[in-house]
Amino acid sequence: MARFLSVLALLLVHFSAFAEIAPATAPAEQSNTLGFILFGALFVAMCVGFIWLVIWNDKKQKGKEGRE
Repeated sequence: MARFLSVLALLLVHFSAFAEIAPATAPAEQSNTLGFILFGALFVAMCVGFIWLVIWNDKKQKGKEGRE
C-alpha cells in the first residue's frame, strides 16, 4: 500500500509538471443551443421516468405483500 501511494504521488508530481508547460489552447467554441436543449429535455425525461418506475414498482410490491 505504501509503495502504491508513493508511486501515485510521484506520478501526480510528474503530470503536474507537464500541465504547467502545456501550450495555451484557443477558447472553446459556443455550444449548439438546440443540442443543449435536447440534452436537457432528455435528461429530465429520463430522471422523471426513473422516479416513476421506482414508485410504480414500490406500489406493486406493496400490493403483493397485502394479498399474501
